[in-house]
Amino acid sequence: MSLPLEHVFIPAQRTGGPLLVLLHGTGADEHDLLPLGESIKSDMDADLAVLSLRAPLEAEYGGHCWFNGFSSAPAEGAVATTVPASCRLVVECCRLAPPLFKTDPQRTVLLGFSQGSTIGWSVATCSWPRPALLAGVLLMSGRLFPDVATPGTPLAAAAAPPAELSGRRIWVTHGRLDGTTPVALARESLDTARLLWRDDEAFTTDVIFAPHNSGHDIPSVSVQAACDVLHTWLVIKT
Repeated sequence: MSLPLEHVFIPAQRTGGPLLVLLHGTGADEHDLLPLGESIKSDMDADLAVLSLRAPLEAEYGGHCWFNGFSSAPAEGAVATTVPASCRLVVECCRLAPPLFKTDPQRTVLLGFSQGSTIGWSVATCSWPRPALLAGVLLMSGRLFPDVATPGTPLAAAAAPPAELSGRRIWVTHGRLDGTTPVALARESLDTARLLWRDDEAFTTDVIFAPHNSGHDIPSVSVQAACDVLHTWLVIKT
């Protein structure tokens, strides 16, 4: 058994612990977020394993990407084709990784940055092969495409019904000074996601928005905030 995407895996000292899955941004590769993964691993516990995935497409100016174009301006047709295709690949990796790497299948967390965060949004809102596929999703500087709430589109066809979405934990952070993927797109994403949940009370409980005062990057304050969120989501076995 193997994963459908190229990857780097950093094992924990012991098996049976939680797994952090990383999705990089456009123009990067599976090594790009490893320092972030190591930082979170150090803060959390030695039993946290890290899996960093490489996007399946070659980016126009080097590196790799999850879909053509950018989160703020996807290429024509990308939202209907490569976005859902990459989403399915990530879901399959999250399904296969726990038995392959001997981690706890109830404690897999997905973290995406930039274009990886945009794919993470699609993963967070799509139907899963099993209810507890992910213990939570951390989304940094991405967006949820409005197609997911537009009947007849591929993303809408793949979206989970409200009953499945209720209880999914999503933490969203975005720079107020982001000039690449403006923070307005993050706020629009929250509005779109609220339409999917339908239940405002459940949505407010499940989805947390924590903007920061930086740009299109991952400042130290966001790293620490992500660690704090993970500590509440994951009970580390000793």
